[in-house]
Amino acid sequence: MSEYTEPSNKQLANFLVIYAENLPAFQRIRLAAGPLNPAHLEMLLESNPEFREAGLRHHRQFVEQIDEITKKMAAGELQCEYIRPNGKKCPNFNEPGSMYCGLHKAEGEQ
Repeated sequence: MSEYTEPSNKQLANFLVIYAENLPAFQRIRLAAGPLNPAHLEMLLESNPEFREAGLRHHRQFVEQIDEITKKMAAGELQCEYIRPNGKKCPNFNEPGSMYCGLHKAEGEQ
């Protein structure tokens, strides 16, 4: 992984508004405060170091996942993203630097 740079509270709040939909722990915040918004989350991040640390942990995991996918895409180690007419994904590996195999690269990247 490339060197991790911690986001500002504002950046982390914007990330969490989107990413929190996938996190059951944020259900309590949504139930207590209504829909999540960046300003509310930024306030929580500034006032609660434990909340910030939890947010950073999720952000770091997300960045690591993106780095891993990027490396695999560059190396040609991902499954082709082309969806066949029958609804199944192409079983081939991607061409390095593309999300598609050599058969579907032109079709998928138009």
